[in-house]
Amino acid sequence: MGKSNVDDLYVMDKTANAVCPERIHEIIVNGKVVSYTFKALERTKMPFAHAMKYLKHDFMEVTDEGGRPYKAAPGVAVDAAGMATTMLPPDQVIANLDELTVGALTIRVNAEPGGEKFNKRSGRDKLIAFLVEARGPGSDAESEPDETATADASDAVDMGPGEEEKFFGGEGDSDAESEEG
Repeated sequence: MGKSNVDDLYVMDKTANAVCPERIHEIIVNGKVVSYTFKALERTKMPFAHAMKYLKHDFMEVTDEGGRPYKAAPGVAVDAAGMATTMLPPDQVIANLDELTVGALTIRVNAEPGGEKFNKRSGRDKLIAFLVEARGPGSDAESEPDETATADASDAVDMGPGEEEKFFGGEGDSDAESEEG
């Protein structure tokens, strides 16, 4: 039985300890706030879709009943030139969504806000469509220029008669006036 077939998972807050033995965390599920209380060194049982919300936090540990961990999909940071700043370990690859299994898609969908309404039976196409939508426009292509943006400081601006004096705060360049006279 694969990981995608489980209904419930277990989540542990690794920061709960003797000083702070209980920690409360909230997630949004189907538009409603759901609170969970995590006790020090205890796993809290919850539905699969709820547990996926905690994958994004390093201080939370998500496991199945047998203690096998679930890991968040790695993000790849890029620099200003668009080059990867993180090298993937040998056991990881970057893949297109349609190359992922339904189980892998379900994990990623359930980790997104609103994704809890999907499960492995939702179908591959719906899972992929949700992830593409969740990424937002421009995630895989350059966005269109904003037509409403104001001009940059470096853009040329036409000044009408008298505006140049207002801009520079005077009657003009005194050296230029003396050369003319």
